[in-house]
Amino acid sequence: MSNNEQICYNCNSGESQLFLEENGFNLVKCDGCGILYINNPPTGGEIEVATTTGIHDGEKQLDVNVRYRKSADRLYRKVLPKLFPDGFSDVNTWLDVGCGYGEFLETLQNYSRNSVELFGSEPNVIKQQAAQKMGMNVSYYDLDEHDTKYDVVSLLNVYSHLPNPFEFIKSLRNVVSPGGFLLIQTGDITSVTRESLIKPAGLPDHLSFATESALISMLDRVGFDIESVVKIPSIAFTLDQVAKEIVKLILPNKSSFLKYYFLPKKTQSQSMFVLARLR
Repeated sequence: MSNNEQICYNCNSGESQLFLEENGFNLVKCDGCGILYINNPPTGGEIEVATTTGIHDGEKQLDVNVRYRKSADRLYRKVLPKLFPDGFSDVNTWLDVGCGYGEFLETLQNYSRNSVELFGSEPNVIKQQAAQKMGMNVSYYDLDEHDTKYDVVSLLNVYSHLPNPFEFIKSLRNVVSPGGFLLIQTGDITSVTRESLIKPAGLPDHLSFATESALISMLDRVGFDIESVVKIPSIAFTLDQVAKEIVKLILPNKSSFLKYYFLPKKTQSQSMFVLARLR
């Protein structure tokens, strides 16, 4: 991890308050804009290696090579009609950045009835190869050098893993067609307290957490207009999932997320989907 304390990448404030210490890293809350970020992050080289391997070093090694999540399809099918109420009639090409195992691409393929040409970019070689075996058009693109533009570019559950989300969002302008869309999904921690922040927070796999106002500000500053914002609770369970979480409460050495469900709703994080159009 770095010995150099970082300032806020959103508002450039150097003033912050310690929010959480985990795995040898300090998650702080910016006094200026309220986002949470690690102010002693891993080095750039360490982050690059972890991005391709899924293994993050700290006081304890963190392996984030989770499995393909079929259950994600239910969430995406719930949100897509709200984001694109008129369907994909004007969408011909779509790039999903940080596509993981290809869950979202699979949903898009079925939801659009194969009417959209889909591409995925994934640096983690394990996930990339798994998506390719499913027949997905997935590889890895260096977006600074990639010269193809797409009608829609999506960034789902990637924001919190980026060393500098603002600079990365700025770079995405290069791959969005004129008048095209950028779709970002990440957590909104606007009202989250130290008690309601889900722990472990996964540091340093997660490097920062956004607020809605900060994300909208970043998008505006790099040339995107907000089309819509859709939010859903981050803590939501099916009956089967509730049963599994109850078992975790009983078993030793198991951590359950069920306790966060009963915290005041106004302090819980929300998953937000922000759709923006390039000016």
